[in-house]
Amino acid sequence: MKRGAMLAAVLMLGLSGCSSITPAGSQQAKTREQAKSELLQAWQDGWLPHRDAEYPPTQAILKRNQQRYARQHTADASDAASASKASD
Repeated sequence: MKRGAMLAAVLMLGLSGCSSITPAGSQQAKTREQAKSELLQAWQDGWLPHRDAEYPPTQAILKRNQQRYARQHTADASDAASASKASD
């Protein structure tokens, strides 16, 4: 009986303290848009590997990833520009 009461008391104290803990520096969490923007920037800068064996990236891998991103997204950018001109 003492063991159950002790466990209940520890759990109650532990759970009551969890709600009052704030993150370090009491900063707000990132919004979804901020996270998407940072992810896009990481892809553009070449920091996100295409394969697990490429982590951590070397300077050569960073350069190759940046070139790969540019190749893949220049066509997307020109298609979007064409579409916006056509709608004008």
